[in-house]
Amino acid sequence: MRFFEVSEQAEKAARLGRWMMDQTYTVKEDHAFANTLSRLGEMLTQFDMPHGTKWTDFNDSEKRLIIRCQEIMESKKCTT
Repeated sequence: MRFFEVSEQAEKAARLGRWMMDQTYTVKEDHAFANTLSRLGEMLTQFDMPHGTKWTDFNDSEKRLIIRCQEIMESKKCTT
């Protein structure tokens, strides 16, 4: 892979990250949860990039939330 190419994994993570950030607009009262979605989504946009986020940067609860969000996004056949 050349330095300017984006891996398929990074592309999928960025797509999920953008979707998670979009979901913050649907969260009405739980501002802490909305901020968590936004923060994790932003981290995913930098996933698997040089000097970017790695899977080990997430704790167990964040990993569970990311996996659950991916399942929801895929079940709804959402795209960004």
